[in-house]
Amino acid sequence: MAYLIHKSNLSERNLSFIPSELKLFKNLVTLNLSYNLLTDFCELPKCLKCICLNDNDLEFLPEHFFNLTNLEIIELRGNILSKLPKSIRKFKNLKKLDVSHNQIFYIHSSIGELSKIEKIIMPWNKIESLPNSINKLKNLNSINLNHNEIIKFPDNCECLFKLKELFLSNNLLTNVETVCKIKSLEMLFLNKNKISVIPDSISNLKNLKYLYLSENNISSLPDEIIKCNELIQLYLLENFFTNIETICKIKSLEMLFIDKNQILEIPDTICNLENLKYLYLSENKIKSLPTNIKNCKKLRGLNLRSNKISQISIKLFSLLSNLDLLDLRKNPILYPVDSTVIDICVLKKEMGDRLLIDNINYKKLRIFIFN
Repeated sequence: MAYLIHKSNLSERNLSFIPSELKLFKNLVTLNLSYNLLTDFCELPKCLKCICLNDNDLEFLPEHFFNLTNLEIIELRGNILSKLPKSIRKFKNLKKLDVSHNQIFYIHSSIGELSKIEKIIMPWNKIESLPNSINKLKNLNSINLNHNEIIKFPDNCECLFKLKELFLSNNLLTNVETVCKIKSLEMLFLNKNKISVIPDSISNLKNLKYLYLSENNISSLPDEIIKCNELIQLYLLENFFTNIETICKIKSLEMLFIDKNQILEIPDTICNLENLKYLYLSENKIKSLPTNIKNCKKLRGLNLRSNKISQISIKLFSLLSNLDLLDLRKNPILYPVDSTVIDICVLKKEMGDRLLIDNINYKKLRIFIFN
C-alpha cells in the first residue's frame, strides 16, 4: 500500500537514519523528518515536492539529494550546513528555501538558476556576501538575511522586479545605495547595521510601506523620503536624530517609532501627519507638546516616557483624553499653576489605566489639589 501514501510525518522520532524502504513510496509528495538525529540520509522518492529536515545534525547534503528535482519546498532550518553548493542549480522547481540557523558562509553562484524561487530564508548564518547571480531571481518576492555578516548587497539588484520583502537587520552594512534600487520593495528591514547615511535614492522606493532603521548611526533623513508616499510605518529607535522636521513631511505615516534619540522638540509641522495613529518618542529631550498636535485626530497612542515635559497645554486635553495609551512616566510634571495647563489628576481620572504616570507624581498632585 506504500504507493498510496502522499504525506509522511516522521518528525521527533529520534531517527539517526532513514529506512531505505522509504524510496519505494512512489507517490510521496510531502516528507517531514524534522527534529531527529540525522547526519546523513539515503535516497528519497523523486516524486517529493516538499521536504522538511529541520533541526537535525546535517553538516552537508548528499549528492543524491540534488536529484529530487521536483522539490518546491526545502526546509533545512537548524542544522550545521556551511555552504550551498553548485548542485543547488538542479532544483529548477524550487519555490521556497529555508536554511536559517545554520553555519553557512558560502553560496555558489548557481543559486541564480533557481528561476521559480519566490522565498529564501537564510537568517542566523555566517554569510558575508551574496553572489551577483542572486539578481537573476526574477520571481523572488521575499529574502530574509537577518543576523549574518553582510557588508554589501549585490549590484544590479534593480533586476529583482518582484522583490517585496528584504530583511537585512543585524548585519554590517554601511551603504544601502544598491538596496534603494529595488523599486518593488514594500518592506525593508535594516535594523542594527552600521548605516550613517540614507541616500537620496530612497525616493525610488515608491511602494515602500514599512521601513526599519533602528539601532544605526543615522542623524537625519533626506528630503527625498517624502516621495515614499506609501510609507505607513517608520522605525528609527536608537539613532542620533535631534529633530523630526523632515519626517513630519511624510503625510502617509501611521506609525512613527523614534525612541532613544536626541530629539529636543516636536515641531508644529507634526500637524501634517493627519494619518498618524501611534507616535513613540520615549527617552528623548522633549520639553513640551505643540498645540498643533491636536490636528493629528487619528492618534491613538502617544509615548513620551523619559523626556523633560513639565506642563501640557489645556488645549490638548480633548486629544489626549481620547487616546488608547498615553505614557508620561519619568517626566518632571509640575503642579498646575493656572488654567492654561492640564491638571494631570483630572486627566488621570478621565483616562484611568490608559494614562501611565509615575505614582509619586500623582500622589503629590493629589495632595496639592485636595488640600
